[in-house]
Amino acid sequence: MGLIAWVLAASVALNVALGMAYLGERDKATEQTTRLEGAGAEIQKTEAAAQQCSDGVDRLAKAGEVRAEAASENRKVAKVKADVHYQRADKVLAAPAPVPHDACMSAQVRMDEWLKERNP
Repeated sequence: MGLIAWVLAASVALNVALGMAYLGERDKATEQTTRLEGAGAEIQKTEAAAQQCSDGVDRLAKAGEVRAEAASENRKVAKVKADVHYQRADKVLAAPAPVPHDACMSAQVRMDEWLKERNP
């Protein structure tokens, strides 16, 4: 009987060891499943936030296009005015100094002329 008792004791010990190993692996698998489910929820939240951000960018782009279209006419008018000013500046810069060898007096004369044109 001694041999059978030893074999049964060894079998019980092996079964306990295998059961403990199984339970440990089951716990690890459960933890990983729980983490994956949590990560899946986080991924869904992140995707939803990214989609909201993308939608917001799309709305801003459309609003920018509408505003650019609305401002198109104003830019054309501003360009015409700027061209007039550029021509005036070129004319002033190309003209000889009204008071030779005196930049301050020349500037004063040009300013006086400009004010007379502006305030008739």
